[in-house]
Amino acid sequence: MGIMLHFSSEVKEKNELVSEQLPKDKNGIIYNFGILKYMGQPYDKPVWYSFDLSSLNYHITPKKEDIEDYLGNCRKCRNDILEELESREGELGIVVKDRGGKGTAPWTECHRWVEVTKGEFSYLLCFQSLYCTKNNLVSCDFGKIQFQKFFQKNDGPNRDSSDSFVMMYPEDGEEEKVDGGICVRNTNFTVESNTSEIITAFVSFINQK
Repeated sequence: MGIMLHFSSEVKEKNELVSEQLPKDKNGIIYNFGILKYMGQPYDKPVWYSFDLSSLNYHITPKKEDIEDYLGNCRKCRNDILEELESREGELGIVVKDRGGKGTAPWTECHRWVEVTKGEFSYLLCFQSLYCTKNNLVSCDFGKIQFQKFFQKNDGPNRDSSDSFVMMYPEDGEEEKVDGGICVRNTNFTVESNTSEIITAFVSFINQK
């Protein structure tokens, strides 16, 4: 994990300070933090916002005390997915990279994911979907499943082959964004969806050219 800019949505002054430090992408656009949802519905409780200056990843996570049901659903869904993928590593030609799969800092501890590698790529199954609104705000829907594909060396999707920052979260209303072998897809699955269906879709995502 690289150096993090982080702040709570409860602290307005910190919000303004960090916003000024967010980088411009290769087109000169600054993406700030935006709308919050929980499984498609508005979410108005405090959250943590952070930006990793090393990997160029945005993180938006709920406060642990406010979302125990979400974490419980993530845990069950994630364990079922891990068990299935680990049993099929040889068949699928993948390596399940990190059984931990959760943030360790207070501002990322509610972030959950499954990561596998195949060839030069990492594939993430995230238990929240990040997307961009048309006014360049990175927004989040907790509990919605997102798939990511990126080069292992980059540790995230927001860096292109020339090492420039490129925003890869899909725009609101679009399913996916693809650029130079990198792909981020926001699915219709949630942490409450059928696990077998999620796994089938994720394996298809891994195997697509």
